[in-house]
Amino acid sequence: MRTFETIDRHPGRSAAVAFVLGSLLVGGAWASTALERGDDRGLVVTGGVRCKSGAAVQGVWIETPNGGRGFADWSPGSDPSHATFYKEIGASPYAVHVGCGGTPQHWGQDVQSDLTPVNEDSPPHGWVCHDDLPPPQKVCVAAEPK
Repeated sequence: MRTFETIDRHPGRSAAVAFVLGSLLVGGAWASTALERGDDRGLVVTGGVRCKSGAAVQGVWIETPNGGRGFADWSPGSDPSHATFYKEIGASPYAVHVGCGGTPQHWGQDVQSDLTPVNEDSPPHGWVCHDDLPPPQKVCVAAEPK
């Protein structure tokens, strides 16, 4: 079983991430988020994130209230402010934290979502992270496909 505790920026992404890359709109604000039941891994969440200011995504961290947390496997898009992610989680709901700007080791800003319930039938969505706004508006919000 592959773990995702480190950021992998090398070619050869999993099929789930490749699927999400295919669904990412060029210059758009969303990508699909899918929640699947892995064969023997529990739940898998994939999706897309965007730093609204245009800052480069430097990392994606996923956490759940049941203690599941860690870095997602992620891949930048052709626009560095966009990225796709993949993470095994124990259960729904989950929250996403996105590093906007800075470096992978020291994020310029940690922008996060509220806990979001998802299941296998959730509609496609992604995250627009408002790193361009002051707190408390500095959050990641689900974006509906256009």
